[in-house]
Amino acid sequence: MLKNTALQMLGGSARKAAQAVGITPQAVGQWPETLSARIEDRVWAAKARLEAKDAAVHAASSPTPDSQPVR
Repeated sequence: MLKNTALQMLGGSARKAAQAVGITPQAVGQWPETLSARIEDRVWAAKARLEAKDAAVHAASSPTPDSQPVR
């Protein structure tokens, strides 16, 4: 995986990628252009956590189909 691809997957910036992976933006800046398998695994795990978090937030804010508005 290319570093640029990983950054886009994790929010588009070194700061957002670092937050997602749990490291500093400076550490992200030191990633090679072609990521090692270890870093790529961390990127995919962070992406899965972000998607799970987004799904949970969306589910909590969406009304169920059979719910009625409160009057």
